[in-house]
Amino acid sequence: MNSKIITIERYANKYNESNLVWWNNDNLKKFIFFADADISWYCYDSIENYFCELDKPSGELVEKFIDYNQMMDSALQTIIDH
Repeated sequence: MNSKIITIERYANKYNESNLVWWNNDNLKKFIFFADADISWYCYDSIENYFCELDKPSGELVEKFIDYNQMMDSALQTIIDH
């Protein structure tokens, strides 16, 4: 089996497991989580249709993003800055 396929499957499984854990909180069920940082979650609001950064652990909105790329750029910049 191709090692790239195995890596993608592991990522997908971990991604799904992480979202299931966060969805145990009723206030977070509308979000699809893409990244988890020390003090933030980076996600998509599936009800209001926007990408955002949420404060962790409160779940309060920190910032809205135009698209997925802008959100991930912000997440990566946060990692670089720390």
